[in-house]
Amino acid sequence: RYPKPFVALSHGVCMGGGLGLVAGASHRVFVQGSKIAMPEIHIGLFPDVGGGYFLNRMPAGVGALLALTGHVITAEDALDIGLADAVANDDARAGLCAALQRCPWSGDGNLDRAAINAAIGGFTSAPTGTPAGTLMTHAASLSHLAASGNVVACRDALIAQAARDSYFAAAARNLAQGSPTSAYVTFEYLRRTRGLDIAAVLELDGVLARQFQRQHDFSEGVRALLIDKDRAPRW
Repeated sequence: RYPKPFVALSHGVCMGGGLGLVAGASHRVFVQGSKIAMPEIHIGLFPDVGGGYFLNRMPAGVGALLALTGHVITAEDALDIGLADAVANDDARAGLCAALQRCPWSGDGNLDRAAINAAIGGFTSAPTGTPAGTLMTHAASLSHLAASGNVVACRDALIAQAARDSYFAAAARNLAQGSPTSAYVTFEYLRRTRGLDIAAVLELDGVLARQFQRQHDFSEGVRALLIDKDRAPRW
């Protein structure tokens, strides 16, 4: 809802909260080589940065895959699923930043957006209609995932897909090893937030975040992955 243009230029690792910030920007640019994910399943949490809003607006099955498995995608994948507006080469990043700094800001949101579009356009590639990444070449498999009626069926569908296509192997493994509480809550969260506006999603995020802090899996997931780093959570 912010009236001024808000540019997110992301390179390297963009996961969790960082991705939530990017998703809310008016202009979203990823640099080639980026690693993008919602990895909350690994720490016993849920996609707590408005994930119910932007994950539900991705192509069928993609939001569930990202939210339930922490699946890592590329900048090109982000472009294909509408999470990015453009992709820049790594060697163009400095030039893009300089061009944005030279933009003649007027204070008029529409004019400033046009200036940003012109600056970005000289350094990036935009969507073409043909998948630039790998993720959407698996659209048929993802649609089967989207048809799952509950989290167990979703898990089983993912395991079946992994048996046929190694692309899904890591995702299936992540879901199997992640927090069961996170998996159940996240699946229901995505179902309940489908169609809600951003304000309603963020209000629910606040309720869920407080509840997760009171329960076992979040603190245990943080311990195992970020503090002791033994990667052996006791869910």
